[in-house]
Amino acid sequence: MRDFRGEDSMTSEWDEQQAYEELLYWDELIQQGHRLLPEDFDRYEELRYWYDCLCYEEELRQYHEYIAAVQNLEDERQLEEIMAPPKQTGPQNRLVMTKHSEVYPSAEELEAVQTIISDVEHAFKTLSEQIDGGRDEERVLRALMRVGLVAKGLLLKGDSELELVLLCSSWPTITLFNEVTEQLAKQLEVISAGTYTVRSRPEEAAIVVASSKESVPTLVINLTSPLVRAEQQTDTAEAEGNETQTVNDPPDVLDRQKCLTALASLRHAKWFQAKVSNLSSAVIVIRVMRDLCKRVPDWSPLSEWSLELLVEKAISTSERPMAVGESFRRVLECVASGILLEDGPGIRDPCEKEDVDATANLTEQQREDITKSAQVW
Repeated sequence: MRDFRGEDSMTSEWDEQQAYEELLYWDELIQQGHRLLPEDFDRYEELRYWYDCLCYEEELRQYHEYIAAVQNLEDERQLEEIMAPPKQTGPQNRLVMTKHSEVYPSAEELEAVQTIISDVEHAFKTLSEQIDGGRDEERVLRALMRVGLVAKGLLLKGDSELELVLLCSSWPTITLFNEVTEQLAKQLEVISAGTYTVRSRPEEAAIVVASSKESVPTLVINLTSPLVRAEQQTDTAEAEGNETQTVNDPPDVLDRQKCLTALASLRHAKWFQAKVSNLSSAVIVIRVMRDLCKRVPDWSPLSEWSLELLVEKAISTSERPMAVGESFRRVLECVASGILLEDGPGIRDPCEKEDVDATANLTEQQREDITKSAQVW
């Protein structure tokens, strides 16, 4: 009988190849019908136990490798789903996208908007050089900036009024307002004779440019200056220290509140570019919601700024990118949950230093009507 046992055979250190050959030897003897001596049978059992443990450990290692590989594939798939734009499929997406195609301006309408804005911007470049040409101090007319629907890319078919803001270095006065209005009319006549009509609304701190062509929106240019807000904050601080303090505007100036509103429009445009422009589906949802606010009386009291904040809040808090239909439903669910109600969380205006509710203009009844309408949807 062949003996594989040596002086080190029973130590904890196994020669695996030799042990395996020995196990095969004992197996062969048993298969041939030989009966093993007690000490040989113990040796055989020891080797069998060792081999079974070895096989179990190998199977366990392969199992862990398999699980790890599957997990890596799952992680890669989830990462691809997160990084990839959501698929615009399904009935909800088709419904929202169909509505969006109905309300989105045609190429001709967009071209007409671009033309009037470009003409006005070109005219302002020339008149700014004329007004500021003889001045040694800081330029009075600092910049003509796009705000509102134009800056945010939220135009719909039938939008009849667009906004620009003329930013001045000093508090805009009636004298400056009249000079800009007169010079703008002259420059637009040079650029496109007989095309534009320029009207002044000094009580609104606004200049209105209208086109003689059909279906071209009116352009409203609001004058303002950063000094208006700076002086308001100073006056507010003084008034809080002395309840009898009165606020005296400088003479010959445009309406303070109108100028503050124009400054707010600039802040809103900057916020939109930073927070909403690259947010998946948000711009499309806002366009569709703007149309909803126009058509459905219950939604009409909701201001465009409040709507933009609402959509951004609803979509940005999602844990993953959503298709447009899902985004639209999430906005409605957010309203239906009561965010606009008197005892709801409300929508904070991120462009104001103070804690301001962007929907403060809504009455209790209007809040309830909007919430109920969202629940029906």
